[in-house]
Amino acid sequence: SISVETLELFDEVSDKACQVLDLAECVKSIHPENRWRQAADKAFLGLLGYIDEINTSLPCYQKLKEVEQAHKLSCEEKQMVSSLLSDMEKSGILHNETKRNMVVESQGTIGLLTSQYHEYLHRTEPITIPVSRADAIYAPNYSSSIKWDRISGVASLPADQRIVNEIMMYTRSPQLRKEVYLASERASPENIQILEDLIVARHKSAQVAGFESFAHQAISTMMASS
Repeated sequence: SISVETLELFDEVSDKACQVLDLAECVKSIHPENRWRQAADKAFLGLLGYIDEINTSLPCYQKLKEVEQAHKLSCEEKQMVSSLLSDMEKSGILHNETKRNMVVESQGTIGLLTSQYHEYLHRTEPITIPVSRADAIYAPNYSSSIKWDRISGVASLPADQRIVNEIMMYTRSPQLRKEVYLASERASPENIQILEDLIVARHKSAQVAGFESFAHQAISTMMASS
């Protein structure tokens, strides 16, 4: 039927979008080269913007409402329609065009801030340890990565999770393991500000979509209806 074909088209678009988003997210998170991470980030943000446009598209919403009224939908198909409509309503589809455009714009801001946050995760400062205690570091596969400066009395190593994991596994000194772990988990000053901006952006976006706060928006489709 036309209703089922419509659902299959929505499902196909969603499936293809998720495949690209997942791959881009993977490249952003683990690829060692910055140019690859930037390209993946560009693709990720572009596709997120496309999804936001779909979620605030009135013709798409109206078509799904027509499908919802069909009498020959299976339980799974009804659940799918309900989920799609719920996502659109959570994105402010029932508001006027001006507010819908504001939602798309605010979601773009949130996506950009999230992207910047992940990028700064790759810009951690080297871990520094006094030479007097750095001799206790044991990382057999990454010993060449440790830079020794006997003049300044400091040894430095990249805050690479692979190196940190090896130190945590093989270094005998509990105090040294603690110092390396805390240094590797230290947040960059830029990310602290980005997180604060992200809180503000999510709150504003939720209010534009008609919710009291981002928390209310996030749980709107998770709570029992009665």
